Amino acid sequence: MRSQMPLAGRVEHGHPYRLCFFDEDPGFPQVHFLDAENDEEALSLVRSMKPWLTREVWDEDRLVRVFTPTA
Repeated sequence: MRSQMPLAGRVEHGHPYRLCFFDEDPGFPQVHFLDAENDEEALSLVRSMKPWLTREVWDEDRLVRVFTPTA
């Protein structure tokens, strides 16, 4: 029987937020997931990710925020 060892560096932290990044084709976003403790933490992390694209932050079926592209 194999023992269950914890994964090194794995932290159970918050819950997953879905990030949608929209480029020229707004119908097909790039989707990524991010673990965050709350909305404020998720928004803080997403604020600097791919700022040239429109970004949506979702908590399950709740739209948390839309970020418009910045130069």
